[in-house]
Amino acid sequence: MGKFTVSLDVPMEHMQNLFGKCDSYIKKIEDDLHVIIVDRDGAVKISGDKQNVEQATRIVRELLTLSERGNVLEEQNIDYALEMGKESKEDVL
Repeated sequence: MGKFTVSLDVPMEHMQNLFGKCDSYIKKIEDDLHVIIVDRDGAVKISGDKQNVEQATRIVRELLTLSERGNVLEEQNIDYALEMGKESKEDVL
């Protein structure tokens, strides 16, 4: 499969919450889904194989929604979102 990229607008006030300390949350998503996630001018760009990018995009949107509701994201939120993403992927197969 070829490379695929999605760009999501993320308000600056949620960027740190989404990325985590030392980008630990984003690195976890990248490692788990084999994608590359970068912050470029207020947008989060997710690149990789289409299926993985789509899954990572859903997860980032879910986490952003939590952040916008005033939640401080924790590693547990990231683990849960990744696990739910795997389960929904298995349901499709």
